[in-house]
Amino acid sequence: MSLTEVGVAGIGFGTAESIPIFHVLSGGSVVRVIINAQVQPGVDLEGCDDFNDIVELYTASIEGQTLKNADSNSLIRIAKQWHANGVSLEGFDLSVLGDGLQDIIDDLRLQGLKVGIKTASLKHVYDVDFVSLDLFNHCSKGIEVSGLELDKYLGQAQRQGSWVEVSVYMRRAVPEEVIGEASITGSHGFPLHVHLIEHGGGGPVRELYSRLRSINPFVYIHVDLYDELNTYCPRCGSPIAYRDGAALKLLELNDDACWKCGYRLPFRYIISKKTSRQLLALSGGGVRWYDPRAVMLA
Repeated sequence: MSLTEVGVAGIGFGTAESIPIFHVLSGGSVVRVIINAQVQPGVDLEGCDDFNDIVELYTASIEGQTLKNADSNSLIRIAKQWHANGVSLEGFDLSVLGDGLQDIIDDLRLQGLKVGIKTASLKHVYDVDFVSLDLFNHCSKGIEVSGLELDKYLGQAQRQGSWVEVSVYMRRAVPEEVIGEASITGSHGFPLHVHLIEHGGGGPVRELYSRLRSINPFVYIHVDLYDELNTYCPRCGSPIAYRDGAALKLLELNDDACWKCGYRLPFRYIISKKTSRQLLALSGGGVRWYDPRAVMLA
């Protein structure tokens, strides 16, 4: 067991869909750990302020205090106490933690937990079960990732067997601005989540969704009133997964294949075909955050 410790700025319990991860641990629960990972000066999320949840998470990682130190044993213990199916280690740039973080990941996986990371950095590809990769190209001019960098990262993650879901953040629905990300993620078979502030009455969102899904069948739109969060079979168009916010309402699969035409669909480690009422209550319908000093007693 690794002796490596990480500084924890926050800890939460939520659905896998709250990360958002839609194709791994469907219907399951995760312990979400915000890691204090100081990065080089100059990281600025200005321009992305309207995306409150993600900015607060990464600000806590970059600028927040270490409220509790945690090693593999303490993370395993709380995951078991909370009956979680997985653990998500989250921070703007986790590469500053080096190989010590991989040691913790390996320890958690040896206990049967599915482990992933949520990050905005492409500097290091960790060997994990899933990655939630956040790109801020469209809301912050100071944080840019090129298409070549994204393609390289996804290719390396794919070769080592990790599943990646990419999120981009935009004020309004402009298809031309995100076609590149849709093409690159689609070429690797990975989903693309588009988070919007303005829906424009719904029409622009529907056009964006239609155009991006013609490039990548696993595109999801997160915006008030006009979410597009369901999964459809790329071959026959039948609905496969129904979602409402961070909750899975129904997953219709026959042995990982479309219930209608038999097309194989990319879902891994399915926990349940529906988020349980108990999980929704405990997670507050998505994720419930805690002060780690209150819940990590050892």
